[in-house]
Amino acid sequence: MTSGVTPFFGLLAKTKYSVVWLEQIRETFAFELYHPNPVMVATGADLLHREVNLTLIHEIGHQPMTLAESALDSHHDESGIMRDGGNNGIDADFAPGTVARFRRTLQWTRGQHE
Repeated sequence: MTSGVTPFFGLLAKTKYSVVWLEQIRETFAFELYHPNPVMVATGADLLHREVNLTLIHEIGHQPMTLAESALDSHHDESGIMRDGGNNGIDADFAPGTVARFRRTLQWTRGQHE
């Protein structure tokens, strides 16, 4: 299941964006949304809200993205919330390598690193 994507269009692209498919996330939690379990601490709405937020955080984490990083899909090797497939509900923090990449970035809009 893909909940979001951040495409990279090449060196000449001026527009970068991320897409989060709310319908896909909603369908994942459809049963919990419409058949609440009174024993569960988190409601279906809580689960939906958390998954949307974690997907957004994962997609934002793909920026800045250089052409080389896009071709190699290297952000998913950073683990934490950037692992392939996004979050797993447990490891929902940015890994040290991701934080280091953020700090090395001179211009987020162009994906230029030091």
